[in-house]
Amino acid sequence: MPKTANRFDRKEPSRKPLPIVLVLCEDSQSSKKYLQDAARYFRANLKIEVDHQDTCPRNSVRAAIKQRAKYDGQPGKYNEIYCCIDRDEHVHFDEALQLAAQAEIQIVASYPCFEFWLLLHFQRTRKSYARNARGSAANAVKVDLLAQPGMSDYDKGATKGLFIKLEPQRHIATVNAQWTRIESSNDSNNNPSTTIDLLLERFEALGI
Repeated sequence: MPKTANRFDRKEPSRKPLPIVLVLCEDSQSSKKYLQDAARYFRANLKIEVDHQDTCPRNSVRAAIKQRAKYDGQPGKYNEIYCCIDRDEHVHFDEALQLAAQAEIQIVASYPCFEFWLLLHFQRTRKSYARNARGSAANAVKVDLLAQPGMSDYDKGATKGLFIKLEPQRHIATVNAQWTRIESSNDSNNNPSTTIDLLLERFEALGI
């Protein structure tokens, strides 16, 4: 089975320097800005670099592999690398999972997209998202997100301050995300589900 971010173990306290973490986002807007704000919120931004390399999940994983190889053997540089990718309709999604498993890159996957994590701040749902007459599965999630209180102006290109805005509801989203993963395991269907909450737990553990 491909290795995913189903579990990010917290590090036991030690006197060793905390790891330097690289997070590569497939999305150059919403998820990238959200995670950058999260790193600052947890005061872990000096240990976490959030970047964007490519919109294709496979290429994002390839970029992560190159980064790890580039700094191999140099302590303190990218001890942990995560790739945040969306299932959506990407042709090379499964290949990305396979490459990540072989290279031990941790995948943070959202089915069908990052916006499902945002939606979980407002509701618990196992509604299966698929392409319809209005567009892709990711677009269908966005339609539901726009209907939530305070989210009518959500847009891929205008998401500044989104983490802080939703932070009071993050615990609700975390519980909902955990529930969706249990349900997705029970019915062998990842659509919809996400592991963004686990990455945020890692961010929090790295906080000052």
